[in-house]
Amino acid sequence: MSNSSFLDQLAQQLLNDHGSKIANVIVILPNKRAKLFFFAALQKHSSKNIFAPEVISIEEFIQQISKIRPIDNIELLLEFYDVYRQIADKNLQQSFDQVANWAKMLLQDFNEIDRYLLEPNKILAYLKSIEDIKHWSLDIESHTDLIKNHLSFWEQLPTYYASFYKHLISKNIGYQGLI
Repeated sequence: MSNSSFLDQLAQQLLNDHGSKIANVIVILPNKRAKLFFFAALQKHSSKNIFAPEVISIEEFIQQISKIRPIDNIELLLEFYDVYRQIADKNLQQSFDQVANWAKMLLQDFNEIDRYLLEPNKILAYLKSIEDIKHWSLDIESHTDLIKNHLSFWEQLPTYYASFYKHLISKNIGYQGLI
């Protein structure tokens, strides 16, 4: 059994298979940090100066093949707010500052749904059920407008998700899970 790491073994195998033409190879690693360790392993196993292969993370590879540009959290919030304004009842719409407070968590949920390939309608219906349970002790007649609006919002989550997803895809932009 060898004490060498996977990256050591990979570097040695690539040098054996490709020699000085290793620069024509693309190596896909789990993350960007592994790239540094791979280059160190390559240097350790190479007896001469060579051009290194292109090394990318799996995340970068997925972005390349999907042709979807990742966007930062601020741009994501702005894009979501555009969708929110199209869907939300005009009389109940909140300002960007108000939406930004709760949308950060919602966008994280959307990202997790997509990262783990979960069924959005089932997950969002589950979240809505949790909100219903929080208000179970109140009679329907005693629900204030605030509670009704709150529960209505949770009912609309699948619409927000689907519309936001389509919006981002149409612009070839997205968050990690979508990509």
